[in-house]
Amino acid sequence: CPVGLAELATVKRQIEEATLWEEKLENSVDHGTADSNASDGENVITEKKLTLEKVEKLVTLGRNLTLRPRSLVRLQDRIERAHILRRRITVWNEARNQENPQNIKFISTLIKQANKIDLAFPELFTLTGVHKKAEEW
Repeated sequence: CPVGLAELATVKRQIEEATLWEEKLENSVDHGTADSNASDGENVITEKKLTLEKVEKLVTLGRNLTLRPRSLVRLQDRIERAHILRRRITVWNEARNQENPQNIKFISTLIKQANKIDLAFPELFTLTGVHKKAEEW
């Protein structure tokens, strides 16, 4: 049974909506900044392509789509990993304030995770500041 004209029009509209969403995502990404494959911790957090807040807004718009592009699924995964990292940084910061500092390997691990996620959020500024001081020491 061939697809009727009504279904064809609906499918085309869904594809157009998903394509427009992906174009918004592409326009939001500045291709000339941080490398998401970097693992050496040398990238500056302020050079991250997208902020966590901005990506969450894009994903909120994407959740209304009937079709779910792969890029939406990948962004949702990055957001989830960013929130996990954010909680780990908060716990680390509280322990640091209670005179229970973590070693440089732990801090480097957090920096590597932040570079893989490649999203900026406020807690990273504290972490990178401590990391730079530790490297200078």
